[in-house]
Amino acid sequence: MVDPAYPHLFDAEICAHDVGPKRYRYTVVYLPDSLAVTLGLRETPRLRIEGEIEDFPFAGALQPAMGVWYLMVPAEIRAATGCGLGDTVHVRFRVGDQDHVDKPRELTDVLAENGAAAAAWAALTPGAQRGWAYVVSKPKRAETRERKAVAVAAALVAGTSLRDF
Repeated sequence: MVDPAYPHLFDAEICAHDVGPKRYRYTVVYLPDSLAVTLGLRETPRLRIEGEIEDFPFAGALQPAMGVWYLMVPAEIRAATGCGLGDTVHVRFRVGDQDHVDKPRELTDVLAENGAAAAAWAALTPGAQRGWAYVVSKPKRAETRERKAVAVAAALVAGTSLRDF
């Protein structure tokens, strides 16, 4: 029976996926071709989704890779589920809000104090906003996140691209 909260489901093996010239290695599950067709991924290749992997909640995006799509399985999900490379996991999900951005508190505070940075932020696409938000949210220590938020605000005002940051 399909859960109405998560209408899309599949089972897949956790695999290693190498990306780019530097050969970044990601741990992923590949989306079945039938779901890629159902979801219209040729028209919307990076679809934001939310759901559960082995009953552990996640939010992310389906990523294209030469005609197939994958979902990253971060270390925290692998640790929480006890699953690793070669294990088959159950994935269930729904299509998420394509414009949603998880903005860390530190970035929210800095943007509230800096009108020019807030205006630059508002002009960004949701994808670009997610990229900048990730820069701020990645550090573990609050002090480091606060420093990153200030640096991101300055970069936004200066018109610096995330690639050049």
